[in-house]
Amino acid sequence: MRVKAIAWCCGAVLTLVGCTVDQSPGQLYQAGKPLGFAAYKAGATPETIKRDDLNCSIEATQRVPQNTQIRTTPTYAVPGRSYCRQVGGQTRCSITPPVIYGGNTYSYDANAGLRRAAKNQCMADLGYRPAQIPPCAEGITPQHLKSPGKGFPRLTRATCFIASESQYFIGEP
Repeated sequence: MRVKAIAWCCGAVLTLVGCTVDQSPGQLYQAGKPLGFAAYKAGATPETIKRDDLNCSIEATQRVPQNTQIRTTPTYAVPGRSYCRQVGGQTRCSITPPVIYGGNTYSYDANAGLRRAAKNQCMADLGYRPAQIPPCAEGITPQHLKSPGKGFPRLTRATCFIASESQYFIGEP
């Protein structure tokens, strides 16, 4: 029961806070690589993480509003050319027209990076920190892991994770 609760909690956190992996936890575990989190907090549950993430997003949006800028890429032209040649007693010419590149219009939010930093600062103020959790040693099973009944466990030097393709567990052997 305890192991299932922490597995469910951790799976929810991956989707809500944005784990910093490009591979699934199962793939990382098989490769012997650490499981990375953009925001980790001991004792946090899926509900508190979701609420804190949403509140920080709202606060960041209010503090740093969107600033849409419209830009145009530079243009440059490759001049046309004409080629003439003598064929018998006649001159034949072919013309390659000029080609213009660039001039594309695009828009972007000039405040997106600052808003992301404001959200990250808000999450840090609530106690969330980036974390890298190493895989457990071979032979450790989910039943061997000590973990709290609810939420993420406190990180120590012994904290590790075990994963399959569908779930993963965090705790201390």
